[in-house]
Amino acid sequence: MSDPGRAIVEMRFGDGSVLRTWTAFSLHESFADPLGSFSFTVRPKIDTLAWHTERLQKGEKVLVYIDNARQGAFIITTTDAHFDRDNGATIEVTCKSPLATAYEAGVDPTTSRKPPTDVAVSDIILTALGPYGFTSFVGDAAASVQAMTGKAIGNRSAAVTVEALKAKDLQAHENETAYQFCARIITRLGLALRCDATDETKLLVSAPDYDQDESYSVGDGEGCDRFLWWEVVDTNDGQFSECVCRGTRHDDAAATQSNTPKATVLSTDLTETFYAYSSTYHPTKPRYLHDKSARDVPRAKNAATLALGLPAKDAFIIRGEVYGMRAKTGAYWASDTIARVRISVPMVRGKSLDMPMWVLGRTSKMDRDGGQRTTLDLIPLGAMRLGDVGG
Repeated sequence: MSDPGRAIVEMRFGDGSVLRTWTAFSLHESFADPLGSFSFTVRPKIDTLAWHTERLQKGEKVLVYIDNARQGAFIITTTDAHFDRDNGATIEVTCKSPLATAYEAGVDPTTSRKPPTDVAVSDIILTALGPYGFTSFVGDAAASVQAMTGKAIGNRSAAVTVEALKAKDLQAHENETAYQFCARIITRLGLALRCDATDETKLLVSAPDYDQDESYSVGDGEGCDRFLWWEVVDTNDGQFSECVCRGTRHDDAAATQSNTPKATVLSTDLTETFYAYSSTYHPTKPRYLHDKSARDVPRAKNAATLALGLPAKDAFIIRGEVYGMRAKTGAYWASDTIARVRISVPMVRGKSLDMPMWVLGRTSKMDRDGGQRTTLDLIPLGAMRLGDVGG
């Protein structure tokens, strides 16, 4: 079986030059991984070696495209150039999202704020991430997803007005990085913080979109993009039946058991019972959480929702590999999209499967042996829950 419509993957440099000849490459992006990665190997001839080593330098920004579908900007973080007499030059390169520097750099302690009332978070986030080239926000993932898939997708969720988001606890934690500080604030509001695929100076703030139209059909059925292999991951590891969150009073009253903010969230409140924590041997597996920033019941409930909903992305996963980088529908594979999954063999607790699932992430790769292939991670709609928007 051959690749359906082999794609042209290219890297564009700031001087206008383009690299599109690879020995191997791997492009990974996931809603749960703000860094992503693009790693590749090239074996330039001696007469083009200088051209390659001049451009492939750590710290340089590059743009990655599949055909004409922009996958985003990346920063070269590591190069490993090797030369031997028999095989010539080999250069291995690792690139990551423009957020990579902020992911490691410490947050300036003077960025912290502890205002008496809720304030807009947009200014403080731009203060923390501005030194790394970010100048504005995007509250709608539609353009970013359309750029990566090459297709407009119907019924995308409404945009988030980032400037309207407010929070009170804007204190940086000890040893926290700039990205961790900002992501902690945004995630508590039910959103994720990533780099926009269309413009590397923009921060994309959005929630998982479970209401959009289906973009793909995968599995082992007729008309599907057929899995070359697939697996079903169904686990209780890291999952809980419930979370009880106790907050902290923020007034002058003495804290007691009865007046301290407290909330309980069940796993079945967040996802279908079939995919939630389940055990006949140990029916309950509670998590107890103390959140100092939860100064009222809604915020305590929000913290409990996040404690259960973020790891829930790992509870039930269909992972499979397909040929190529573009589906039969014409859309390139990308995260934060929906695929109809049809598996006829009874691999899911004795059952077959025919349901829409959310694409958590994908890894598109090419090597000499397997050609171009894409591995998809798919989870049930609504399975990954952050806090509540505005919570």
